[in-house]
Amino acid sequence: MKKILFILAGLFVLFSTPAIAQQEGVCYDLWCANAAPDGVIYLTAHIPYTRVCLTPKTDCSSGYSGVTITVTANESIFGMGSNFGIDKFGFNYTGVPSDIQVTVTGADAGKAANWTVTTGPSQVDGFGTFVEVAEATTKPGQNREQPLVISICSSVKNLSVSDFVVPNSQNQHFSVHLAGFTTVNGVQYNYDSSNPPDGTLDTPLTSAYFANCGELTVIELASFTAKGKKLSWVTESEIDNAGFNIWRADAEAGPYAQLNDEIIPAKGSATQGAKYTFTDKTANGKRTYFYELQDVDVYGNSTFHGPVSN
Repeated sequence: MKKILFILAGLFVLFSTPAIAQQEGVCYDLWCANAAPDGVIYLTAHIPYTRVCLTPKTDCSSGYSGVTITVTANESIFGMGSNFGIDKFGFNYTGVPSDIQVTVTGADAGKAANWTVTTGPSQVDGFGTFVEVAEATTKPGQNREQPLVISICSSVKNLSVSDFVVPNSQNQHFSVHLAGFTTVNGVQYNYDSSNPPDGTLDTPLTSAYFANCGELTVIELASFTAKGKKLSWVTESEIDNAGFNIWRADAEAGPYAQLNDEIIPAKGSATQGAKYTFTDKTANGKRTYFYELQDVDVYGNSTFHGPVSN
């Protein structure tokens, strides 16, 4: 699996990158959607709809270290109704599921008491079978969490973050069902509610499943910057990296369009990183733009970083 390690630099804003190392933990953005009961995907990809962060946990009563998973919807993207929140989350575990204790601990403890965790194989619509699924089972529409916090401990061993960054058979690592929104990036979407579908988009879209839709790359982020028309980024090491693409938008939420006609070739290696620059020759110097950096490996997998603005 491709792994690009960036030099750590500065403080990072929530939802600024597809994966950010935080202390000993890591975060991943879920950027694609299975948005409607008829299976048609209406929502734009490559937007950080939800974020999954995994951090070490040291207060397990068993005496072994555990892991906390925090799932947060990107509120800047969604028009939030009165009952907005997460009501289902699917994830995987490398070991024996019966050896771990999984509980929902927040953010609202009263609502969390109405959640259960089902040991798989469990289905999360559109994104395959997961080992574990946490969901609000008692009045799910009234017990959505934002954020959703999951506490995981083991009775037999210390757990690590990497125990839960595991793909299923469809190469999906996590899936989140988010409900109670009214718009996405200011747009009201509709879907075809007839069965079988008759082609008429007649019902407002208020929920969707989100996943990573591609291989997750462990990334310790850093420097990807934009100043005027010049973009710069630095890697510490590059494993199986083919190169990079630059994407630009007029607004942070997109839509983004690729600027370079050909991939920017990788210069680093597994033991040595490299410095890169790119000049946006079509930019209007008086305007603010938003940029994303896409790294692509030799197998065709890619990861998006950013956005950053000039």
